Amino acid sequence: MVSGDVLVADLVGVDGEGFLLSSRRHGEIHVARDMVHSLSRQHHPNLLFDGSQFAAWTPARASATGDTRGRTGFSTTDWGPDAEGHPYTDVAQAEMTRALDWPERFEIVLEFASTERPGFVLALGRDLDRALRLETWADDLVVAQGKQFERVLTVEEGQQEVRLRLAFDAGLGVVTVDDLTGLLLAELSGVRPLKQDAGLIIRSRGRDLTVKRLRGYRQTSKGPRQPVDWARPRVHMVDGQVIYGRLFGAGEVAYVLAGDGVRRDVDLREIDRLVRPDLELGAVGGPAQLTYADGSVLRGSVEGLDQDRVTLRTAFAAEPVASVLAGASRLDFGSAPESDEEEYADELVYSTGSLRGRISFDGQDGSLIRWQVAGGVEPVPVALGGGTHIRRGRGIVSSAGAYDREAYPDVLRLKSRDVIACKVVSADDERVQFRSPLVEAGSLDTRYVKAIEFSPGPIVSQSTTTVQLSAQGSQAMAMRMIQVEQQNNQGAGQVDIVVRFVGPGGDVMIIQAGRNGMTIVPDGGAIGVDRGALDRALTVPRFLRDDPPTHVLMAKTGDLLRGRLLGIGTQTVRFEPKLRSLDIPIGRVARVVDVSRPEDDAADPGATDGTIHITLADGSSLVFTPLESKDGKLSGNSPIYGAVAVPVNSIAHVRSGVGGTDASPALFDDWVVHPGKEPVFGGDE
Repeated sequence: MVSGDVLVADLVGVDGEGFLLSSRRHGEIHVARDMVHSLSRQHHPNLLFDGSQFAAWTPARASATGDTRGRTGFSTTDWGPDAEGHPYTDVAQAEMTRALDWPERFEIVLEFASTERPGFVLALGRDLDRALRLETWADDLVVAQGKQFERVLTVEEGQQEVRLRLAFDAGLGVVTVDDLTGLLLAELSGVRPLKQDAGLIIRSRGRDLTVKRLRGYRQTSKGPRQPVDWARPRVHMVDGQVIYGRLFGAGEVAYVLAGDGVRRDVDLREIDRLVRPDLELGAVGGPAQLTYADGSVLRGSVEGLDQDRVTLRTAFAAEPVASVLAGASRLDFGSAPESDEEEYADELVYSTGSLRGRISFDGQDGSLIRWQVAGGVEPVPVALGGGTHIRRGRGIVSSAGAYDREAYPDVLRLKSRDVIACKVVSADDERVQFRSPLVEAGSLDTRYVKAIEFSPGPIVSQSTTTVQLSAQGSQAMAMRMIQVEQQNNQGAGQVDIVVRFVGPGGDVMIIQAGRNGMTIVPDGGAIGVDRGALDRALTVPRFLRDDPPTHVLMAKTGDLLRGRLLGIGTQTVRFEPKLRSLDIPIGRVARVVDVSRPEDDAADPGATDGTIHITLADGSSLVFTPLESKDGKLSGNSPIYGAVAVPVNSIAHVRSGVGGTDASPALFDDWVVHPGKEPVFGGDE
């Protein structure tokens, strides 16, 4: 249809107003003539091969239809059926082959789709370099054989489907490619005949590829083939004849009426296809869409729905169309209004999927954390656990105004993986004194502290997006991903984007992007330190095995010093390496990390039932039991540091506190001392 709908039905009649279609699925439908964009015969007597369904490509099916000669098949790990049963792959260079003997004259109708610009090769022959083929070259689609080629079209940015018809006449040595409206796009002359059993090859290029339609037909004609006027409305007959004009009918008689008034009677059963290049295609209709496995797609507004059928008000029929749900693969009700998209921007993630909705901390019905699914009537209590967690929408979360970053420039990282923004006041071997906008307590037992960072800039936490880069194009890919993140983040307040890129050699780069541009934060899994130097600092020599170092101090130059933290004052850090103490200016220290063995640590009180794991927009991460939501703050109690209060509009992530932390390692998990290798002496084994 010109509306973009696709209807599979029987053509049972034609009148002065349009076409009468009938099917068990929809009953009888009268469609206005100018709504029919094209009409193609579904069950064609000259059909050679229909590869629109994945099952048609299996070796068993292929062998039943002819000699495969060892060339039919595909990697079962690369190709599979999509929801409608069409062949689908998300593997670049994935290939499917099919053995076929092509006649002297044939045509192929194809429709390929992708989540991005479709990239593919459709080849007729054993050798791709010499085969007759349709293939994408970057954003161009060409028809080629050997070194000769013709450009067919440009696959535009955002285009997700390609629909074409390729016809080949070996006697004339001519290949033509037209769109499904019949508009000629390219013609390639001097094409060599195909060899016997040339077969068919499909190869994917790009992120993914779906073969929504692929049918090969034998072309026949009672007389010599005439050139086709691609711009004129016409009716193609099964025997190869082309009759120019528009299809009409009266009673049981159908005829084609040409522009000059010449009338020619036709048999509806002998029509191959009808083409109206004078009509423009444009998707219209209501928000709902009903899709069937055979390719039918109906759009419209829902006027009725029960367990057996749905009734849609469509653009192509005067009366509502009733459709049975048996055989349907999907019924979409359309996207929510833009205001709802913003209102329900949070995501509830569970083991098998996710739900869009909105989290609230209103405290009603004795539950502080409640969830309202998009379209739901009211919020309900949500149970977090078993990996279920909630991600806040970017446009909702903001770190602006949460607290004064200059007043609280430091970070405490606990062994429990809590990350607390603060200002460190002092420390000794028993307690750390600090001020924090999130935690009421002014001191903390040093047994719980994994690392103290001094003015580190953006807080990089285990919830930061981590991207594994390939060996090639790592830097370019990193920059491109940051640009995409920035575009997606427009209008999201002062939220900073922090992405942690892990390179092929293990090097780590952390990039923070916000309104003030991009900042590269040195990291390295080892945060800006050479891995070899870190390994040497963490290796305990034999003479220290009974009294190993407890801390590693890292200077802002990246230099490392192992020893024991004695204390922190207002201006200096007192550190003891090799039985002598040093007073190091705080301005030169990046961080001090506890590297004692986990078995030497005091017992971690850990999370208990009822605790939640909150991650804020700035990277702070706290585990506590929520007790009250008031004045824009969610407050509660931590088993480690007591009273907590976090701004609700800065909460970016909510998990269960029990087993709810991120499975990936925290930044300093691997900063633990280990014994050096024992020397190996010669002797008896």
